[in-house]
Amino acid sequence: MPAPEQSGGDRGARPPSPTWRQQLRCSRSSAQLEPVVAAAGHDPGSAALRSGLVARQILGLALCHDILRLPPVVALEPEAVVRWLGPVIQTYLADPPPLS
Repeated sequence: MPAPEQSGGDRGARPPSPTWRQQLRCSRSSAQLEPVVAAAGHDPGSAALRSGLVARQILGLALCHDILRLPPVVALEPEAVVRWLGPVIQTYLADPPPLS
């Protein structure tokens, strides 16, 4: 049986939601970043969380720039993206975890 998105005529079945797809992409990106973050000397217990936060930040930018095409985000020069997101990503990678 073909997948719902390939069948074309099955009104009862819906393709996976964009949120589901975004979560899958985020999970893959996080898994790819985790060894890099762990190699940077972080506690292995926090590497997964740190890489997940970085992946969410980057994927959020990609979503707003390439999919939603939000005019203020599309208008940003690459240097401005670095100025805005650099400190956030650096915080995820370098700062100690916040207290619970």
